[in-house]
Amino acid sequence: MNRIQALFRRSHLWLALGLTMFVLSHGSVTVPICSWFAFVFLIRYHRTSARPWLSILTIWIGMSACYEIVFSGLGVPLSGGLFHTVCLLMAAVGALPFLVDGCFYRKLRGAAATLVWPLTMVTISFFTLAYVPSLADAQVEYPPLIQIVSITGAGGLVFLIYWFAAVLNQIWESGGDWQCVKKEGSLLLGALMLVLAYGETRLALASSQEETLPVAMISEKANSYRDLRTYQLEDLEGLFRLSQEAADEGARVIAWAEGSAETPRGKEEELIERGKEFAKSNEVYLFMSVISHPASGLSENKTVGISPDGQIVVDYLKANLVPGLETHLKKGDGVVAAANIDGVRTGHVICYDIDFPAYIRQAGRSGVDVLFAPSSDWRAIRRFHARPARIRAVENGCSLVRPTIQGLSIATDPYGRVLACQDYFSDGPRLTIVEVPTSGVPTFYASHGDLFSHASIALLAILAGVACLRGSITREPTQTLAQR
Repeated sequence: MNRIQALFRRSHLWLALGLTMFVLSHGSVTVPICSWFAFVFLIRYHRTSARPWLSILTIWIGMSACYEIVFSGLGVPLSGGLFHTVCLLMAAVGALPFLVDGCFYRKLRGAAATLVWPLTMVTISFFTLAYVPSLADAQVEYPPLIQIVSITGAGGLVFLIYWFAAVLNQIWESGGDWQCVKKEGSLLLGALMLVLAYGETRLALASSQEETLPVAMISEKANSYRDLRTYQLEDLEGLFRLSQEAADEGARVIAWAEGSAETPRGKEEELIERGKEFAKSNEVYLFMSVISHPASGLSENKTVGISPDGQIVVDYLKANLVPGLETHLKKGDGVVAAANIDGVRTGHVICYDIDFPAYIRQAGRSGVDVLFAPSSDWRAIRRFHARPARIRAVENGCSLVRPTIQGLSIATDPYGRVLACQDYFSDGPRLTIVEVPTSGVPTFYASHGDLFSHASIALLAILAGVACLRGSITREPTQTLAQR
């Protein structure tokens, strides 16, 4: 028994558990519960360490190793020094809250002390969400929980996960003191129950819409850049054959995945004319995703939408380019495209655009009912990259249509519930037809934006000011804390 007790007093055990759960919270396959407990153990390790500064350095190195494991598993297309540098930078972002915790935690009391961690993480997430993987994304498979983002944005989920870790640590450090359990524990439990009650109620009240829009998602790659020397329009007929099959099966809207067709200079108009003929003859809306390569200068990654009367209703250029991987592309004007399909308002973005909450909020603010986000991934990240798209749908109260090459083509309702999912690497056809609800759902987040995150940043600044005014408070002996 003494050996077991001694083992559990060793703070490095908490480090090992925390880092293991951190890895399991990211990547293509995740264990959602690990997102909630990873930082319970990492915070415990930091606070029971005899040398806090050394513990922060250890956490930084450990998290960097975790990112190397995760990114290697995801097949991130970086190598050598750049790969290691990116992992170190992301780990530095992850280690920063431990520095904040060390500065302010002991200078605050009660519930205020438990807020340092969640407020810090909401602040960091607000500025880095599109670049640093978020633990919130791992929760998408539990619809009642993620409904909170319709009010708070992703910041609300981030707050809950890290508040859970902070409160459990406070109870742990108190030795299970009943007053601590009753006060801080009850606040946390009450908040979680309210969030889940809101989510369950929102889903229960969600009407089953009788009016739907039949949409076809096509995830076929017709050609590539290396084929352009011998390019002919006939190279793209495979896409039109699948589109014809979709039209024959009753699809009103046909959407191609990102970069389904690539054209050399001067040939894009030829493809557009072919698309116009197809849309008119089949009386459908056709959204073609095209990469156009000029003889010199930057290429264009765009969506061209054509109505049944042959008119171009969408001409959208990808606005958010993947750092380091899309330097050859021209950047769009930063305005989410919109169209009207039989009275249904649609929004149009491309792939990486959807990782930016503030950008996608344009769709929610303008009352978009269905958001189209053609994408292109690779095998290892196909699940990983589909998760934030579902969060954006709930935030903005719109259905999502995401045809994807080398990934998961998914369609969801405005509550993030999956209506259809087709894996590019499965044996099935690369055509999915799904009935998508035609009415979006107004959300507080779409109307008011990141109000929760802004309030969290302000409250963190206030708590930091209070802690500084109180001055330094002698820290409890580390050995005593570790023995509790």
